[in-house]
Amino acid sequence: MALVVDDHLLIDLLAEDARGWLAEAVEASVVYTTASWYYRVANAAGRGSGSGSLSGRIATMPAPMQLVVRDRIARLPESIELIGRAGWYRSWPDCALPEGSTTSAPRPWRWPY
Repeated sequence: MALVVDDHLLIDLLAEDARGWLAEAVEASVVYTTASWYYRVANAAGRGSGSGSLSGRIATMPAPMQLVVRDRIARLPESIELIGRAGWYRSWPDCALPEGSTTSAPRPWRWPY
């Protein structure tokens, strides 16, 4: 079974905070997110004000967990696949793969930023 998660659920997974139905579905599924939702989470973590619906969730995490989430954004876990990643980043001039990346998925900001 496939599970497509949105930007809010992606934050839960990156923070290893999946609960209830999400935790059960992740165990039984291959997890996907779209390049657009991934970009929104990456942008919120890297450039967010801390008052938005995504950046606020990250900003309220303890500092060590914020670092973990940012690292997992930079090196998306192999358990999460991207939909629509071929060519999605070409219109953004500041895109780059992080140094030593273990995946071919592009990242929407230079790491470390």
